Amino acid sequence: KTPFHIYLISFVAFFSTLSVFGVYFVARQIWRDNYSGLIAALFYAFSTATFSRGMGYLYEDFALPFAFFSIYFYLKAVDAGNTSKSLLLSAISGLCIFICLIGWHFSQFYFLTFTISLLVSYCIYPDEFSKDGKKYFSLALTVAALSMLDTFLRTKNFIFSVQMITLWCGVVLLGYKHIQLHDKIKKLLVFAIISVVLAAKLFIFSSGDGSY
Repeated sequence: KTPFHIYLISFVAFFSTLSVFGVYFVARQIWRDNYSGLIAALFYAFSTATFSRGMGYLYEDFALPFAFFSIYFYLKAVDAGNTSKSLLLSAISGLCIFICLIGWHFSQFYFLTFTISLLVSYCIYPDEFSKDGKKYFSLALTVAALSMLDTFLRTKNFIFSVQMITLWCGVVLLGYKHIQLHDKIKKLLVFAIISVVLAAKLFIFSSGDGSY
């Protein structure tokens, strides 16, 4: 029978290795080149931050691989186009984000960066981003639904956190592109929705700020 401390050392080493693979796949997906992925993985593997985390088991050792793979699966979903596969891949990306959040609460800052990046891409490439509306909604719905299953995230109103509100804003903007209404009515509708959400955040669901 394997001693527990030996098992724990093997477990930490295994998950630390997964982070390297995550960086490789993300870089390869972005630059469409195996060598680019390999170089990125080598830089990550031999960085000072990676070595310092190797001195013991930290919460991010478990969460970081899922953070990298959440990016990878969403990039794969974008490449898959408007197919059922893309919805599945974006849902898997949302699952990885959820595991990050319950494994390491500092990952809220990664999630915020992730959602802001999606909004910025919408502002820069609105027509291209609007084509990814279904997979974006799949990501948002997956994270929201899974967060309701976790007691801590549910009681701290994570669904109305700054991170999720940023994600919901993207959903509203995507809906704005597809709803067949007069422009003035659509603008008023978007303004009303965002105002209600922000008011609820400020006056009702602000107790969980800083807890995630």
